[in-house]
Amino acid sequence: MAESNAGGVRVERWVRTLLGCCALMLALACEPALKEGVVATKEFHPAHTQMILMPMTVSSGKTTTITMVPMFFFYPDSYSVDIKKFNGKKWERATWWVDRYTYEQIVVGGYYKAKDDDLDEQPRERKS
Repeated sequence: MAESNAGGVRVERWVRTLLGCCALMLALACEPALKEGVVATKEFHPAHTQMILMPMTVSSGKTTTITMVPMFFFYPDSYSVDIKKFNGKKWERATWWVDRYTYEQIVVGGYYKAKDDDLDEQPRERKS
């Protein structure tokens, strides 16, 4: 009597599809940010502190307790520049965080090319 492996084939096909979707999402996430373009806006962000509650799980073997622990992040004075570029079909946009001197030199509507020391996310420090 021969056994059917139809269920195994379905699972294998499902796993391959899932892995393919994950690979596609990873490739899209690794796409480099727009490095140069027309300055759409520029903003000054004053220093501030943000508190985030993070869950911490403690298990004694019999019971599990979840406690919310506060985490504090300090954001110093920072400067952002939004740039945009038309790629033939749509506008691409990116935000770069620059130093104060660069921020003061930039003109909205002008052209900007990101430098190596510019950041693609807001600078922050974790405080205990």
